[in-house]
Amino acid sequence: MQITKKITVEATPEQVVAALLSNELAAKRMAMLGVTDYTHTVTGNVATTTVAVPAQKLPSQARTFVKNDVKAVITGTASGNVVAYNVDVKGVPVKIAMTATADAAGAATSLLVDADVAVKIPFVGAKVEKMAAGKVDGLLAKDAALVTETIKEMN
Repeated sequence: MQITKKITVEATPEQVVAALLSNELAAKRMAMLGVTDYTHTVTGNVATTTVAVPAQKLPSQARTFVKNDVKAVITGTASGNVVAYNVDVKGVPVKIAMTATADAAGAATSLLVDADVAVKIPFVGAKVEKMAAGKVDGLLAKDAALVTETIKEMN
């Protein structure tokens, strides 16, 4: 399922890209999601977050299909004003790829988020994708606030 959303961040595109890769934002995102078992490293223009989520912390709908803890590796690679993300979820039939494009919009930055979420579970994959898509607006609003907070702290 293709998901495209635009958010506005009160900062320059360069500040937004730097924040998207930062240790500070990774820590805030993990705290927001209630995840404590993670590592985040930044090497040049590549940020890698490795996450372990206990099965009992997953939404009830996901626990129907996932009985064990979930491990994921999220890799964000910046190239100019674009950060391309790949999410590799171990042992779960999910594929997530996303780009975040930061363009100047006056004194702010317009951040265009384009994601492709594919759930390959027979008979229910499309339903799970729609459920995930329904949560995107709220999640992006919270994330935009975290990005803005991170930029203020970094500058």
